[in-house]
Amino acid sequence: MGVADARERCLNVQDSHSCGILSSGGLLCTLASIRTGFIPAWGTEIDSKLAAMWEGVTGTKCLGDTFKVDFTKQRQVVYLKSGQPCPDFSSSHAGGKPPGSSGETGWQFVAQVEKIKQIRPVVFLIEMVANVLQVNDEMEVDTVVEAMSQDYVVHQQVLSVAQYGDCSNRKRLFIVGFCKERVGDMANEFEFPRPEFDEHNFYVQASP
Repeated sequence: MGVADARERCLNVQDSHSCGILSSGGLLCTLASIRTGFIPAWGTEIDSKLAAMWEGVTGTKCLGDTFKVDFTKQRQVVYLKSGQPCPDFSSSHAGGKPPGSSGETGWQFVAQVEKIKQIRPVVFLIEMVANVLQVNDEMEVDTVVEAMSQDYVVHQQVLSVAQYGDCSNRKRLFIVGFCKERVGDMANEFEFPRPEFDEHNFYVQASP
């Protein structure tokens, strides 16, 4: 799916397939959402070039800083994807030991809970570098999961993205939540997708 295809799909936002993207960055999560049938209603991003790219591809407004937006005044979305900055949780942190939520941007991982609850999506997906589980005895992860579990059935798992066709070998923590009130018992049936690639079946990108 190219950018032109993504733009075409974004022309008709439907309530049943709407999504919001917090910290849209280079649009990887946005394009993945569009490929799976969701249509962006809005996104957030503080980098002006990335914000312009969001608006150019999706045709919808970039709301700016996630933590300065009153989402009660925005269109409610079915699916929400959030990927806050990871340097303060990364094993390659420039200062040595990752500071976690006490770092320059690390606080956003925990603070996003308030915004997600304000948005009230049917389903949310939070992504973070897997090393977050090695920082502060998992304090930040436990805080996020406990807070979101009040209204959502929450599932979490570390996945190796190369096993799903990504050209890197990163490991990421994925936290998925389904609204208890709107999804009901089916929320407990969710399973993370099975990997397509392993040590016996390597991902190889086809030549153009």
